[in-house]
Amino acid sequence: MEPDGRYTRTWSPSGEIDYATLADGTRLRYLKSGSGPTALILLHTVRTQLDHFQFVIPKILHAFTVYAIDLPGMGWSDIVPGARYTEPALRRALVEFVTALDLKDAILAGESMGATVSLTASIDLQDRVRGVVAFNPYDYAQGVSRANGVGSIYVGSARLPGIGSVVTIMENKPVLGIVLRGGLVDGSKTRGLPQRGQHDRRPVALRSRRCSRDPGLWRPRLVAPARTRSKPEPASRRADD
Repeated sequence: MEPDGRYTRTWSPSGEIDYATLADGTRLRYLKSGSGPTALILLHTVRTQLDHFQFVIPKILHAFTVYAIDLPGMGWSDIVPGARYTEPALRRALVEFVTALDLKDAILAGESMGATVSLTASIDLQDRVRGVVAFNPYDYAQGVSRANGVGSIYVGSARLPGIGSVVTIMENKPVLGIVLRGGLVDGSKTRGLPQRGQHDRRPVALRSRRCSRDPGLWRPRLVAPARTRSKPEPASRRADD
């Protein structure tokens, strides 16, 4: 049975749409497109699908061979009853995908949850990955409340009954700016890393990998910030679920 590609074909008429089958029999839908020498694996965020990148992929096909994946339980990939789609599970699926297709010297790129999985999977994949591009990584443990002290207060207040809705409606930009700067639980873990204002000449992926080995060092801003543009997303087939 071929994966559904009706919507994807509206913006990628020539790409290959197929399933990759994992060790447990779960199928992941993916799109392969482009003719560039480097494999670029794109990972979407939660409650969407590979079409999340529909405005990006056509612009980079000359430079990369793109593999865009529907993560497990999302898009047109299989839904397994009782499955837990936690970071370790999504990471294992990505590692299996890359290994099954025997991709080497690849770049992992993701947004939000996909960014986090790209970073953590790069440790397991080791030499199969040459770099990681992480946009707005998501902190699984406690979310953005771990960013810094202000983040803890702001997010904690937003979760309180009654006043929470008032806090979120205000959307205080100066406060949100401080929250999104990120931070560290234990600053001693940064010994040997460049301090604020110093330039780190190591590749971004290397800096990210070192940080992602230690859960106490993980924060939303691990990689160099990149400019992004808000784009409309296609309606997922799960919208009516």
